Amino acid sequence: MSVESLANYESWDLTMNQLPKRSHLYSLKPIGFGTPTVESFTSYLQRLAAAHGVSIASLIRYKITPLFIQNNQSPDFLKADDAIKMLINAWHREPALLQQQSAKFWLDRTQHVSKVVAIVEKLTARLDLSFLTLLQWHSWRLNFSHIFHTEQRWCSGCYQDWREAGKPIYNPLLWTIEPVSVCPVHQRYLQLRCLYCGCFQQFLNLDCNSLGYCCVCNAGITVPKRENCTLRLKAFPHKHLSHPFFNNTRKLN
Repeated sequence: MSVESLANYESWDLTMNQLPKRSHLYSLKPIGFGTPTVESFTSYLQRLAAAHGVSIASLIRYKITPLFIQNNQSPDFLKADDAIKMLINAWHREPALLQQQSAKFWLDRTQHVSKVVAIVEKLTARLDLSFLTLLQWHSWRLNFSHIFHTEQRWCSGCYQDWREAGKPIYNPLLWTIEPVSVCPVHQRYLQLRCLYCGCFQQFLNLDCNSLGYCCVCNAGITVPKRENCTLRLKAFPHKHLSHPFFNNTRKLN
């Protein structure tokens, strides 16, 4: 048989592609990174839980808590049985572990905040989550004992703008700072209570993972208050938001 009569077939490259390392949880990108309106860590946890279709309580209980107790154990080698055993031991020793809902507990410059952030960074394969807290301000010689609001505040105008633009709703770290009581974008007071039931909103509600909705009555909190008036920032001028104190994040690839 001559060579000319043989059929020609395409050649296949059977070389295996090198797959990048997979993260244990979705590598969700923080919103507003590198800007004064960068997302807070509590807001990030809420969006991360929503992305997996679970409550924040489940995310903390089954993913973060076991590694918080034994942070030397890598998530890649954490077996289900080991996680359950560590979880049971943790609840016996510290029943209220990671159940706090205040901004100070999750966003301050403390050692346990650094530990939780490091764990979530391992689970999501990210290196920039510390910028969602005050950990980057550890060198500032200031009194941070009363820097946070006691309840979550929000701008319904920002919520509405993001919703109409099809953008995800989130809570900027700036809204947690106590001196900030006015939205720098809409020049109106930040809201403190739900307009329907009048309840306060916690910074991290363990039973709710939908931002933009009241965690008590489940009503939307994106409707601006009629009595909100346009005003100037007094104790916290708008121009100061560009100060490095509020813009100390950097871009990461």
